[in-house]
This record gives sequence, C-alpha cells and structure tokens, in this order.
Amino acid sequence: MTTTVPVRNVEPNSIDSDLPPARVIRTDFTKAIFSGHPKVGQPGITTSTKLEPMRHPSSAASAFIWRNDVLYRAEDGRLIGVLRHYPLGVRIARDLLGAPGECLVAVLANYRRRGIGFALVEAADAEWGLDFRCQEFSPEGRALAVTYLWAKERGGSLCS
Repeated sequence: MTTTVPVRNVEPNSIDSDLPPARVIRTDFTKAIFSGHPKVGQPGITTSTKLEPMRHPSSAASAFIWRNDVLYRAEDGRLIGVLRHYPLGVRIARDLLGAPGECLVAVLANYRRRGIGFALVEAADAEWGLDFRCQEFSPEGRALAVTYLWAKERGGSLCS
C-alpha cells in the first residue's frame, strides 16, 4: 500500500531567495585547497591573509592574488577543513576567474556534516564580513550558507 503525503506550498524565505541558485560543481578542489598548508599545526581555528601567486588555467599569464584563509584543525592538530576567501576576486590578465569576495570551503570527507564547514564560515564572516550573494554554490555549499544565515539572523550559532 502506498501513502501519498500532500506537500505544502511553502513560500521561500528571504534568506533563501537572496542567494544565487546552486549548480553542480564537478571539480573536487579539496586537495588543491589543502596544499600549501602544513598537515599538522595548532588545534582549533586560525585565520591568515597572504599574497598568493596564481597562474591562469589556460594561458601562461600569472598574477598575485590576495587570499584569506581559515584553517580548522582537529584536537590532534591535523588539518581537516579550509576556507579560502578572495576579497578582491581573482583576475589574471583580462579574465575574471573569481568574483570579489568569493569563497571556497573544503572539509575532508570523513569529517563532513559535523559543523566544521559552519565553523569555518562563521569565523570568516566574523573576520572579513562575507557577501553570500556573490558566491557560486554547490548544492551542499548553498545549504551551508542558508543554515549559517538562518542561525545568524536568529542571533545564535550552531557551534557554540
């Protein structure tokens, strides 16, 4: 026997409707984001800002790009989550490769769905003030942003 449950017609809330739609992102950039950081360090969350050399993906052009990082390390000091924030965007030669304020979030697969991405976003937003409207979201990233903005709107954190 099959039971059909009626679905309510729910109006999207203001948080959800202000964000760009999600799209499938086929590139797993976790390894690239984790490279350049020591695998072991001080446990907890740390932030940094640096000038990063970057090459154009399809030409010989290169440039230096300002990059903010938030690192999340486990109690034993292992790096398990990274958020990269490009405050001025990524522009090499005449090509805009990333919008100003764009973020990339990566959490090791074995540690996902434990609030680590939320903690990274929370720390980055407190440090640099993130603009969620300029992001390109994966479905998971968009869900994270909606959850974070929902908690922030209510004056709380899921992590504390």
